[in-house]
Amino acid sequence: MFENNDMTEQPIHYSDIFNQRADSYHYAMKTWPFARQQEFSALLDMTSFDNHQLVLDYPAGGGYLGGHVPHDTNLIHLESSEEFSLYCKKIAAFLRNYVNQVV
Repeated sequence: MFENNDMTEQPIHYSDIFNQRADSYHYAMKTWPFARQQEFSALLDMTSFDNHQLVLDYPAGGGYLGGHVPHDTNLIHLESSEEFSLYCKKIAAFLRNYVNQVV
């Protein structure tokens, strides 16, 4: 993605985009928590979870995947946006009290 559609400029990095948008994105996910239900279901319906399955969530955004996997899943959130990683840590602490890391 380029600022002002000027292809001669350096592309804007994911982390820069989501550092700017994290607050509004997180507000939307809090307000409509099931807005991405079909997206998560499409992925997770193809997956079988064993006890204590290890799952890497990247990019983790605000850690929203944690609300859609079995509670005994060992979920590691990996996020390059500093702002999103803050939300990730808050949500991870709320959803689970074990083996949950934000990298």
